[in-house]
Amino acid sequence: MKKNRVCAKCGSTAVIAPARLETAPVLGPHYEVGLAADANPSGFLKSTERSCLEAYVCAQCGYTEFYATNPGPLSSACEEAQKRSAQ
Repeated sequence: MKKNRVCAKCGSTAVIAPARLETAPVLGPHYEVGLAADANPSGFLKSTERSCLEAYVCAQCGYTEFYATNPGPLSSACEEAQKRSAQ
């Protein structure tokens, strides 16, 4: 849906893109929701990598897909964590 702007569920081309994913606290501002991966999960310095999420929403049926805006560092952090856990 991100590339071709066609809903994978119903085939509609009415895609809202990209939409922000936010929390909705009772009081105070809204905060964006994101992803995090630690390169050193058991260490004192975790080396955390983060990425925001963007959503692609079908305006017809509501089907939604989420994509990390910066997936490369997340992948690297996960690979580093796996190497550390194997040691």
